[in-house]
Amino acid sequence: MTSNNSLLSIHHVGGRSGTRSFPVLDQFEKDVINVLYDADKSCLDHIREQNSRNKSKLHVLPYCVSDSARSTDFNLGYDPNTSSLYEFNRRYDEYSFLRYDHDYIFGETFKPMKQVKVDVRSLDEIMSMPGVSIPHPDFLSLDTQGAEFDILRGAKNCLGDHVLAMTLETELHELYSGQKLFGDVSSLANEHGFDFVTFTFFDSPTSRMNDVYPHYSPIGFRSRGFTLYADALFVRRVESIEESGANDGLKWLHLSKLAFFSLIFDQVSYSLKCLHARKNYSKPRMIDSNGTTPAYISFLEDFERVFEAAPKYYPDSFTGLFTYQNSTERFSTKREGSGADPGRSSQDKESLMALHKVFCDWVRAGREGEDISIYYSPAEQVLLDYGLGRQAETLRDSRNAHIRVLAESFNKI
Repeated sequence: MTSNNSLLSIHHVGGRSGTRSFPVLDQFEKDVINVLYDADKSCLDHIREQNSRNKSKLHVLPYCVSDSARSTDFNLGYDPNTSSLYEFNRRYDEYSFLRYDHDYIFGETFKPMKQVKVDVRSLDEIMSMPGVSIPHPDFLSLDTQGAEFDILRGAKNCLGDHVLAMTLETELHELYSGQKLFGDVSSLANEHGFDFVTFTFFDSPTSRMNDVYPHYSPIGFRSRGFTLYADALFVRRVESIEESGANDGLKWLHLSKLAFFSLIFDQVSYSLKCLHARKNYSKPRMIDSNGTTPAYISFLEDFERVFEAAPKYYPDSFTGLFTYQNSTERFSTKREGSGADPGRSSQDKESLMALHKVFCDWVRAGREGEDISIYYSPAEQVLLDYGLGRQAETLRDSRNAHIRVLAESFNKI
C-alpha cells in the first residue's frame, strides 16, 4: 500500500474543457489527485490553467484512450466537444437544443472538419507505462463521445482492482455510427461488479434546457424533447470489495472511499451500507501516520457518529401491514371494509411525530408553533459543516417528504 492510497484518485477522460464529472469540493480538494486526459494536445495548457487554483494535485495526460494500442483516425468536429473516434450519424442532423443563448443544431456542430491520425492506448496500458507514477483511479469518469464502452473494455485491471465508482456519458441513441449504447455499457459494468444507480443528468437544474428536439421548431412550439444521452452513475457492489483478494486495511479504505463517493452523489443509504461493512475490517495505520487524517475520513467518522446517535424509525413493512389474505383481497370485488390499510394504529402516528420532533428539537430551543421542517437534522448539519449544502438540502427534503407522506396516511386512521 503506497502513501497515496489514502488520497482520492479522480480520473476524467475527455477533459478538454478543464472540468471533470466529480465536483470540486473545497474542503476535500486537498485529498484529491486530479487526473485529466485529452487526445488534443492543443488544449492541454487550457486544462492546466482551468485547474491552477484548485488545491488538488493535477496530472494532465495527452492520451487518446480506447480498448487497445493502435493507430486510428480521430474525427475533429466543428465544435471540438463533438470530436470522436467514431463518425457522427447524419440521421441526427436536424436534432437540436437550446444552449444558453443559441440553438445547438447537431448537423452543424457535429460536422467533421478533418480527420487526424492518433495513437490510442488502453487505460490499463497507460497505468502500467514506465515512468507513470499516478495512482490507479478510485473514481473514473468518461466523456468521450461514443467511446465509453471501448475504454471500459480496455480497463479490465483498473475496474477489477481499483475503480469504486464511475460516471459515464452514455447514449440512448446511436449518435455516432457503430457506437455501443447505454445497455451495452451497463452490462459490461455489471460484469465487473458495478451496479447502475441513476442518470445524474436528470438531477441537473438545466436538464429541461437539454431536451433534444427531433424537428427544428420555433420558440413557442417546443415542449418535451427526446433524451439522447445522459451521465450514468455506477457504484461497485460492496460484496465485490468484501470478496476481493485485498488485505483488510485496503478493504477498509475502499469501503471508506465508496461511502464518500456515495454521499457526494446523494446515495446516503448506500453510504451507510459501506460504513456498516467497514466495521468488519481494521483501519490501516497509515491513515493517521503523517499526523493529518484526510478530510473525507474525518467527515465519514463524524457522519457515522451522528447516525449511530440518531433515533431510528422504520415504517411498517408490507408484510407487517398485510397478511397474505389481506394482500390478495385488495384486488377482489368481495373484500370487506373500506379498504384502509389494516394493522395501523394511532401509536404508529405518535411514534412518527415524536421522531420528527426529536430530529429538530436541537434548533427549536423550546419555541412552539414553528415550522420545524425548515431546519436541518444533526446528520444534515454535518453535511453543511463540510460544505455539502446541496447534499444537506436533498437529505432534508427527502426526510420531510417521507414524514409528510406517512403522516397523511396516518391521518386516514
